[in-house]
Amino acid sequence: MRPYLAAAIVRFTALHAGIEIEVSQTVSLLDDGIAPVDLLVQEFRHCLYREKIYAETLPLRRALVDGVLGR
Repeated sequence: MRPYLAAAIVRFTALHAGIEIEVSQTVSLLDDGIAPVDLLVQEFRHCLYREKIYAETLPLRRALVDGVLGR
């Protein structure tokens, strides 16, 4: 999941501006105490999964658009 980590962090911090993220061998979410930690972890994993899906389906979507537009 490392290739998708940077984009997932951008997406997550856009949704949760008060949360700091540290990346080393693991990813640490430093919460602001407002949202439950388990919810933050779940939402971060969801962002990571979305980025993986986006990256893996991008060639297919490009081919589809090219086919529709007749390129």
